[in-house]
Amino acid sequence: MLTSVHHLAFAVRELERGIALFQRLTGREPAHRGPVSTRGAEVAVFKLDNLNIEVVAPTDPGGSLAAHLDAHGEGFFHLAFGVDDVAAAAARLEGQGIGMRSPPYVAFRDWEIAYLRSEDTGGIPMHLIQRDAD
Repeated sequence: MLTSVHHLAFAVRELERGIALFQRLTGREPAHRGPVSTRGAEVAVFKLDNLNIEVVAPTDPGGSLAAHLDAHGEGFFHLAFGVDDVAAAAARLEGQGIGMRSPPYVAFRDWEIAYLRSEDTGGIPMHLIQRDAD
């Protein structure tokens, strides 16, 4: 059911500083950059051979991402598993007792995602995403 790790996300307070760090680490420019209105955030995505790295910073000081940074600081934000069909994978996981925090929805670009309930994942933030989401 889970076919890959699509991306690892890191929350930062300043996107430009986060981009500069991951440019130095990866030797690459971001492949994508843009707003995520559902989170009051902006992201930059670095494409590696085996997964993507997402750097995300708040654009809304009163939004959920800003609150997350206030509570937890900068660093690891979430893990995204690639699946062939987000809705089908979410339904299958729910049938196995792993609840969804949200029904599938489109977030950044055309990426359909569904967040798992952190109570069911040992507190690790995870979501499902179409494995071929570019």
